[in-house]
Amino acid sequence: EKEENGLTCCSMIFNRIATIIVLHILNCPNEVTAILEYYLSVAKRLKTFRNYEGLAAVNAALNHACIQRLKPAWSSVSAKAKVNY
Repeated sequence: EKEENGLTCCSMIFNRIATIIVLHILNCPNEVTAILEYYLSVAKRLKTFRNYEGLAAVNAALNHACIQRLKPAWSSVSAKAKVNY
């Protein structure tokens, strides 16, 4: 059995986090704006804690094509949440 190196493990964790966030947003259509604001605040905290890998995973999820197409939800996100992000 091959052992996975550290980079492969980090990449798998990154992809899983991003996928979980995307699925969370898409599976709760009535709460999309609140969930987007939540993940924007999570991204801010990750940046504060200098957890750049976690921040990149959240950014990847929020910049995913199917999340970016949620224009009505993005327009409902508070300006404060967007600025802090």
